[in-house]
Amino acid sequence: MDDQRNLFCPNYDACLHQVVKKGWEGWSCRGCDLRHFRVGQPTAQQFAVARPGGWDAQ
Repeated sequence: MDDQRNLFCPNYDACLHQVVKKGWEGWSCRGCDLRHFRVGQPTAQQFAVARPGGWDAQ
């Protein structure tokens, strides 16, 4: 998991902005101290229910 990005990091948008600004093809959170910090990460059940078109969506 260390090679992936942390979508629930409070700095994710700022990092994404820098990646686009610098023209990088991608990045990871491997060396970041906040790589395991999660804000607002849903549980699997919350994610499944919240998805439009999910298994129990109306």
